[in-house]
Amino acid sequence: RSLKRIFKELRTLITHHYKGGINELFITLTYRDRCFDGKQVHADFKAFWQRFKRANKIPLSYISIVEPHASGAFHIHLLVKTEEGQLLYIPNEQVAQIWGHGFTKTERLEQVDQIGAYFVAYFSNLEIGGLSEDEFASLEVSADDIEEKNGKKYIKGKRLDFYPDGMQIHRHSRDLEKPPALTNGEADELLQKLENPTFRNEKEIVTDLGNGKKKYAKVITEQYKL
Repeated sequence: RSLKRIFKELRTLITHHYKGGINELFITLTYRDRCFDGKQVHADFKAFWQRFKRANKIPLSYISIVEPHASGAFHIHLLVKTEEGQLLYIPNEQVAQIWGHGFTKTERLEQVDQIGAYFVAYFSNLEIGGLSEDEFASLEVSADDIEEKNGKKYIKGKRLDFYPDGMQIHRHSRDLEKPPALTNGEADELLQKLENPTFRNEKEIVTDLGNGKKKYAKVITEQYKL
């Protein structure tokens, strides 16, 4: 439940600040020698980010997410942005040199409409193709847990099992604030300007009041791309 709450907050934060524009990059940082120490991963990223900012000399904001393999080893995903409308181009060779611990990949997300939902699925689901036979055999998986997207098979939500208890999964720049809360009137006015939601979920909550009485409520969560 705690991890699901954390990923819900992460989805909201990403959706609010990242649109897939020319001022954004998605960077993956991996280890040449596998790293199983969460504290070491955060220390390595902190040092990398300081070097990265000095090398590029422009205002940059980020969201970093630590992702575990089934083996327990970690790598890092990083969303980077600069001022809206300003082209952000950083060669992957430069990123790899600054990182210094292994392979890196730098790309744009221009073809992804629902970036927040995309990343939560990316960090929650476990790709079967990346597992060895022994790793897959060790997992408790039913047919209902497996889904196929773009020709690849995933185990829904299975990656959450590999996050250590109490680990800080994501961090972000101080300037990336949570989206502001709106009154009902403000929200209704804003919704008039928007198209269909990029994400929608309904959940029914039933409260037992005793004496055969129950209270029903429905929570509807929607996200939009403005």
